[in-house]
Amino acid sequence: MHGVELAVDMLQQAILPSFQQNCPYRVDQSSRRGPWWNNELSHFKASTRWFFNQAKRTGDWKSYKMALACYNKEITKASSRDYCQEIKDVTDRGRLMTIMVSQSANRVESIKLTNS
Repeated sequence: MHGVELAVDMLQQAILPSFQQNCPYRVDQSSRRGPWWNNELSHFKASTRWFFNQAKRTGDWKSYKMALACYNKEITKASSRDYCQEIKDVTDRGRLMTIMVSQSANRVESIKLTNS
């Protein structure tokens, strides 16, 4: 029993420093736009805003609703495209980091003997 705990401690001392060195903590920069935002979406946003201002002046909301639907569709496509690409680019190190950081139940410190 003592040998298993010693082995777990040694394994933990080997994995954690390597993990911390290769996967440093970082604070995400908060911004209003996601990493998938691009110039094309900025153009759609400006165009949609222009149609909104026109509709407000003239009372014709049909053009604005069409522009808004197109804008929302492009946002959905861009964000899902970026997310799918992100999934494809995940390396083994990234997977390990994601598992160890996001799920406390899978952390090395949580290894316990079945009889204790």
